[in-house]
Amino acid sequence: MRITPFSAKFADLAWQETRTITVCGRDELPDGEYAFVESYCDEASCDCRRVMLTVLGRTSGARVWATISYGWESEQFYERWVGRAVEGADTKGPYLDPFNPQSRYADVLLAMFEYVLTDRAYVERLERHYRMFKAVAKNEPERRGQRKKSKRQNLRVVK
Repeated sequence: MRITPFSAKFADLAWQETRTITVCGRDELPDGEYAFVESYCDEASCDCRRVMLTVLGRTSGARVWATISYGWESEQFYERWVGRAVEGADTKGPYLDPFNPQSRYADVLLAMFEYVLTDRAYVERLERHYRMFKAVAKNEPERRGQRKKSKRQNLRVVK
């Protein structure tokens, strides 16, 4: 599975619709603005219905503060998708992705993201972004091990 930022396919929309939070005066997290930057699986055949969110700070450059995976479908959906009940249950909802960078503030940012998810319009936006992203992925040639045929390869010699 290859994860690609939403902004790679929809730069202007990503700029307008990336969710941010502003933190001020909290002991558990430095003051600042934090963005939940969306990435999706770009394999056309995958229907995981998940988003990977990289939490970045406005003034901290490329530093990753947390990496959150979020699956919005039911536990039963993920049990069928994964093929096993335990992993399916672990895939639903938001969680810190164990394979990606986390800072010491990741748990706090996860809790804040869980609060952000109480905004139904935001959840619907993530789902819409997923559908848009997948529609583009289905219309692009698979990049793994395949190359788009050149015009020359499509030519036949007629005798």
